[in-house]
Amino acid sequence: MKLVIDANVLISAIIKDSVTRKIILDERTELYSPGKIIEEVIKHSDLIAKKANLSNEEVLSFFRILMEKIKIVPEKEYREKIPEALSIARNFDEKDTLFIALALKLKIPVWTSDKGILDNQGKYQAVNTKDVLEGLSKS
Repeated sequence: MKLVIDANVLISAIIKDSVTRKIILDERTELYSPGKIIEEVIKHSDLIAKKANLSNEEVLSFFRILMEKIKIVPEKEYREKIPEALSIARNFDEKDTLFIALALKLKIPVWTSDKGILDNQGKYQAVNTKDVLEGLSKS
């Protein structure tokens, strides 16, 4: 299953040993993300560490392990989709632009728990963790 993984999904997998973490590590998932996902995790690493009851070093170490499953796609590969994605994301959160642009370019869903992304589908597709789990159970 090919998906663009949103930062909130990755962060939740770092915080808690959950089904989300298992899905990321599942061999049937092929995950893609803009480089912004790295910035988001590093920017919030102190908060993630606090919520996960881990040291900052432990958070970053676990982050590196999970990132081995995620292909970072250079912005130049989906740059032409950014204007369209920005016009969509303006309706809820411009910070989601790159994730939507990548999903449009690759023609695959965004895996997210972000209500804005989930509620504004149309030109792109978005799925939550429950949807991903159901899709994997069918494969």
